[in-house]
Amino acid sequence: MRSKWVDNLLSHHELPGVSRSRQGVQRRITDDGLLAIELIRMFAADLDMSVAKATLLARAALAARSENGATLRTPSGIALSLDL
Repeated sequence: MRSKWVDNLLSHHELPGVSRSRQGVQRRITDDGLLAIELIRMFAADLDMSVAKATLLARAALAARSENGATLRTPSGIALSLDL
């Protein structure tokens, strides 16, 4: 993964587990933040999804997480199961 991509992602999107601060201050990223970044990367690359939509989906996955992963359902009934 390219560091510039991650920097742009963190600059434009608020993610769980990622602290935001002023320019020049090192970011702190928790395990949840790393998981969110990886989910966004996979959704964008594997599903050809925009980063904005992938970010929304990653946030929903982290919010719906349980011991067995996460299952997301669309209003039309599509279920996406993730092994987190």
